[in-house]
Amino acid sequence: GNALKYYGYSFNSLKQDELAKAEELLLKVKPHLFAVSSDYQPGMRAGDAWMTMCWTNDGAQLHRDIPEIAYVLGKEGGEIWTDFYAIPKDAPNKPAGYALLNYLMNPKVAVKEHLANGAPSTDARVNALLPKEVLDNPILYPAADLLKPLEFGAAATLTDPGRAELMARFKSA
Repeated sequence: GNALKYYGYSFNSLKQDELAKAEELLLKVKPHLFAVSSDYQPGMRAGDAWMTMCWTNDGAQLHRDIPEIAYVLGKEGGEIWTDFYAIPKDAPNKPAGYALLNYLMNPKVAVKEHLANGAPSTDARVNALLPKEVLDNPILYPAADLLKPLEFGAAATLTDPGRAELMARFKSA
């Protein structure tokens, strides 16, 4: 997705010509990558890696622990995400699932989760309970203009054969 954004394309593009350009870029930069992994904190903390793509709460944690680490959003854009709760349609005990969700979404409970894991909240009721220093953290709550070029990942990108094949070629190169 981010290689697509580099060229001004949608993060969610499924167009073969755009994916081909993104693949060329990925293959060109791959020799310079420390790793392709979601376990990036150890390398950053040890100083073995000096840049990573990371989740917001991890970026805030890394910056808090190692202030020299800066967190930036690419001017071209990228992916924006949020966590969601869901109850599977065939859940054996849906009432318990709803009870759990109602509990977790109670602002007094949710604020504790957000303080513990360091992720920003999208719930105004929770934000009203967060300390000012959390709400003023530009890593967790960046300026609105910085969010404009970001896109939510589309479900189609997770099942598209063209994107899956591209990633397989990239990982095996």
